[in-house]
Amino acid sequence: MAFKNYLSALDDLPDVLCIQESHLTPKYQPSIPHYQVIRKDRPLSKGIAVHGFSIFNIYNPLSNLLTSTSLDFLSNFAKVILCGDFNAHNGMWGSEYTQ
Repeated sequence: MAFKNYLSALDDLPDVLCIQESHLTPKYQPSIPHYQVIRKDRPLSKGIAVHGFSIFNIYNPLSNLLTSTSLDFLSNFAKVILCGDFNAHNGMWGSEYTQ
């Protein structure tokens, strides 16, 4: 509910929302005003294509080490929007340690 309140207070809405770790159950279909919700529950998420772009909203569990080859599959797509929770700790963005 707090997220919907946050969105309703904005003058300009984001074009795309990507949400991770929602803990939604399969029976629950969220509704967000002014948005079409595209939900794909999969253990190994791949992505969706929207108007010529492939959108990948990736959640990498903390217990999984993200390697330099983990995202190689993205080279199969021409136009990619990549976002998510990578749990990729690095000093470059303020982490106390680097994985």
